[in-house]
Amino acid sequence: MLRKRRGQHALEFLFGFVMLLTLTCLTLEVGRIILTEQTVASASYVGARRASAASLQATKSVGQQAALQHIKNNMPFYSAGKTVCNVPEPVAVGGTLADGMPLSVSVTCRVDPMFTSLFLPQWASYTLTKQTTILLNESH
Repeated sequence: MLRKRRGQHALEFLFGFVMLLTLTCLTLEVGRIILTEQTVASASYVGARRASAASLQATKSVGQQAALQHIKNNMPFYSAGKTVCNVPEPVAVGGTLADGMPLSVSVTCRVDPMFTSLFLPQWASYTLTKQTTILLNESH
């Protein structure tokens, strides 16, 4: 009678362990998405801020490069290839790039499942887009 019970305990342990592992992986994924969202928002702000302080000729490239550099330095698991970011060239709102005019910097990132790739299909990726609009600095 004891032999039959041993298999039951092992099976119950296995089910409990798989449930705990799944919950842990999902918690890590949600935390990674929250951290990515914060990094995308700050990258958009850093890009807009640096672009507004740059000379008018270099404004767009400076904003784009600053946002990309901020992402590379602060994005969790960016080098693992599970987070893909795109920073298009900043757009002058109103079409004119002049002092006192608004400049918009947009950052878009797609977060693919990393820890839960065994449980979630690839379409379960999450896309984040943040945009910051700032006035160009008038003190050049």
